[in-house]
Amino acid sequence: MLMDSTVVWARCIEADETNSPEVFHNSKLAIVAAQKRSTEFALSALQLDHDRQVKQFKSEKRELESKVSVLLRNRASTNTKAELPEEEKISSQLGSDQFTGTDVERLDQVVKACNAVESSMLSVSSVFPLGAAQYYS
Repeated sequence: MLMDSTVVWARCIEADETNSPEVFHNSKLAIVAAQKRSTEFALSALQLDHDRQVKQFKSEKRELESKVSVLLRNRASTNTKAELPEEEKISSQLGSDQFTGTDVERLDQVVKACNAVESSMLSVSSVFPLGAAQYYS
């Protein structure tokens, strides 16, 4: 039965094609035009959806970049804060270890020289009890 209906339908189409080829051609064109409009509408809907997603992703990207820059600034300030106590420790260690043997000897020489100058000034003040400036003017 199915076979018969298919054959009959095929014969009707053949009969339509032979009887009015222009009508058959126009109906095919109408179907193709409808498919084209449907495809164009689907394409434009997809393009709009794509554009919307692109804008959303760009917005999310800017937001994430902003968060990253904030985190980097926070990390830099945290590193700076962490380095300060270390630098203070290092500088205090350098303060005690800073002077080598030759530096200590040099400091001793400077102290001896200062003592010598001081003693010479004391000896001058004993020679000139009123002050040396008074005798030179």
